[in-house]
Amino acid sequence: SAPKPAPEDEIARLAARAREGEAAGLEALLERAELGEEHAVEALFALLREGLSGALDAFVHLALKSKNLPARELLFEHLRSILREWAGGLLGNLPSERSDLAQSCIRRFLAREPDLANMSGLELLAYLRQMAANWTVDRHRERKRRRQVELAGHGTGRELDTIPSRQVRPPEEISDLDFEALISSLAPEEKDLIRMRFKEGLNYDEIGRRLNPPLSYHAVWMRLARILRRMRP
Repeated sequence: SAPKPAPEDEIARLAARAREGEAAGLEALLERAELGEEHAVEALFALLREGLSGALDAFVHLALKSKNLPARELLFEHLRSILREWAGGLLGNLPSERSDLAQSCIRRFLAREPDLANMSGLELLAYLRQMAANWTVDRHRERKRRRQVELAGHGTGRELDTIPSRQVRPPEEISDLDFEALISSLAPEEKDLIRMRFKEGLNYDEIGRRLNPPLSYHAVWMRLARILRRMRP
């Protein structure tokens, strides 16, 4: 009699059938994965990465409903990768911010996992995308608030946690007219630095790259610190 095919060969044939659009191949692969066959989990994940229709739903079911631990690890690593990619479009080239967004969204997802386990793959991605957008808006608002606190306090940023709230004007109360009056006594190049920092919201690296000649993060920080100290009442 012919030798029995190795499990890896059987899994490879099922994956090939799934790639050809055969639903039964994908279903059989999922069944093998639910039985704990690592090769089946890996093959199903490969189909997910390839974007095969139905593979995401099958893998989400395996990871969240069947609670297959290897599948969970692979799924969450895949979701982190997707979130970091989305973060690039939302936040630009800020690796630490992209990582923060991904980790925060995964933590929030895990906190609500029992309520989300019945989601389809597309519903899960839509939920995560909305969560990423909300995180970005919250971070932007917090940065804007901190910049306004820094400017209203005429400090270097070190006093942010010590400025009494009654001394800080809400951002919406600082009009363009008030802003220009506040910096009217500065030299033109100093005004440009203040505008880039507090009106455009650029960070020190971004400001430094815009200047001619370019300046380092520390040099920009020092210049702004000196300007803000002179602006203190």
